[in-house]
Amino acid sequence: MSKLKYLSGATQVLKWSVLYPIDNENSRLRKILYFIWAFFFVASFAITDIQCIMNIMPIPGWFPYDHTKSPQYELSYIWQIFCQINLGLIYGASDMIYPCMTIVIGQQFKILASNLRNNFYKAVLKSKNNVNYLKKNIEHHQVLLKYCDDLNTIMSPFLMTKVMAVSLVTIFTVFTLITSADRTMIFGLCSYVFFGSAELFIYNYSGQVLIESGDALWTLYKCPWYLCDLKFQKLLLMVQMRISEMTFTKAGNYFTMSAETFIGVEK
Repeated sequence: MSKLKYLSGATQVLKWSVLYPIDNENSRLRKILYFIWAFFFVASFAITDIQCIMNIMPIPGWFPYDHTKSPQYELSYIWQIFCQINLGLIYGASDMIYPCMTIVIGQQFKILASNLRNNFYKAVLKSKNNVNYLKKNIEHHQVLLKYCDDLNTIMSPFLMTKVMAVSLVTIFTVFTLITSADRTMIFGLCSYVFFGSAELFIYNYSGQVLIESGDALWTLYKCPWYLCDLKFQKLLLMVQMRISEMTFTKAGNYFTMSAETFIGVEK
């Protein structure tokens, strides 16, 4: 029975996503992405030419044949590139599960807030209040809160591992930077710290988006709810009781994924 309720809730969220799609058209973001892809595309050709001239493989390793000769070198090079791309896609896709889920749920909260505001103005303008529409919005809100709880339960151990790993790696890397005199190692360690901090920033930024999206429902107090009927105002009390619940995700029930956590870890 619980699975059927959960499936119906997922269907409800999917229905709202279809009825109120999110506009993903962003010309500025698209230009930035095109520039990044073009830069790495040109840089990969330059690095490939240098490696091919010196017969250097992307990943050094032992081969049961002479990989410096043609066509063994070309085939081995292509195979390693193919494996690296697949490995990068696997890691990237797994790391982006949490940010994508928080962004989708956060946008659903914004859509819900907009629907509730429209509901109040529609109820004031019309002689008959649209109570059924408000009930559907309340159900939508309950489903989103349930999804936030499930996301927190599932992702909490994973986020705790990420936060602790980035914190420990940053501490040891900075210590190595202080004691190291090799410029090549310093450059590599700085890059490692930068990308580790960027990964932690993405996770905390996603959590901050979810918190701010849940707070968007507080704009309902700016609506003329006091002009509606008594029955309509009683239903509003149900919404007010649930709005007070914070929508956030925690890392092992210790750290809230937010901007404050990122600043604290970086300090």
